[in-house]
Amino acid sequence: MTCHGDDAYKYSDVIDFASNSNPCGASKKAVDAIRNNLDRISMYPDSDCVELCKEFAKYNNVCSENIIAGNGASEVIRLFCEVFLNKSDSVLIPSPVFSGFEANARLFCGEIKYLLLNSCDDFKINADEVLGEINRVKNRIKVVFLCSPNNPSGQFIPKESILKILKEAPETYVFLDESFIEFSEMDSMSSEVEKHGNLFVLRSMTKFFALAGLRVGCGVGNKNLIEILRGAKLEWNVNFPGQVAAVESLKDKEYIENSKFLIKKEKQNLFNGLSLINKLRVYPSYTNFFLVDIEKTGLKSGEMKSMLLKKNILIRDCSNFRGLSENYIRICTRTKKENEKLLDAIKEII
Repeated sequence: MTCHGDDAYKYSDVIDFASNSNPCGASKKAVDAIRNNLDRISMYPDSDCVELCKEFAKYNNVCSENIIAGNGASEVIRLFCEVFLNKSDSVLIPSPVFSGFEANARLFCGEIKYLLLNSCDDFKINADEVLGEINRVKNRIKVVFLCSPNNPSGQFIPKESILKILKEAPETYVFLDESFIEFSEMDSMSSEVEKHGNLFVLRSMTKFFALAGLRVGCGVGNKNLIEILRGAKLEWNVNFPGQVAAVESLKDKEYIENSKFLIKKEKQNLFNGLSLINKLRVYPSYTNFFLVDIEKTGLKSGEMKSMLLKKNILIRDCSNFRGLSENYIRICTRTKKENEKLLDAIKEII
């Protein structure tokens, strides 16, 4: 399986529109905190991530007992699947979506069911369709994996839709990936975890906070669920520089506000520019990236990627997303200058 984010390492001197991270880079305060604590890297990190969990809790408006920290969101997904799934269970995955759900669930569950989303409806998730699949499967659906905003479609799942699934399928865990929530103007579902014991929310420091290389993420759930996960996690799972940088990033309100302002502005400009290019269908997005249908250009996604690489531009070929085809690419918002270079390059190719 090709890991998301790995592509950039294969090329030199490219503008990376494939990785959905903050174009502003990491918080300066976070970088300074790492430098100022380099003398402590010979020590073991805090295995319980006490300070990090406290800061995550404040940021998510919950108690620290509702938080488990992980070595990136990917470790949290793996841990959840390992603890709560077994070979007699089935899971439901609306697709297209991040491949990590399928890869990890496959290791521990007995069966994976897919709900293919409709391109004519912008790949939106319908609560009634999800519940219909849950009720239809004889072998009870133990977990439904949702992503909001969704990767790669950029669609947001309304709160009332998630609440409906939680209430009408109380024996099914709703694993809700909110790794891109900071790029939207929508509210997190984290504050609902104590009211709904079957809700688990995933948050990441990889995307908005641009700490992909340090691998920090967290899960938010009710206290009993989190206690079970903490009892099963690896010791010292989050490295010391990652803990320090994450804490400072979450505290850096100026960085957060400035990043949101820049991305919101450039995202709209990029959407407008892409929409004006003939033969492209750009899907609306609640996050910092856009899914683009290039079928009418006559090019396949791999061909478009190769042609743009010759101009030192890297995009995401979406042909390996379940439910998509070679007609789709994904483009992340970057700086004004970089976005303009991308738009000019696509125009030249088409």
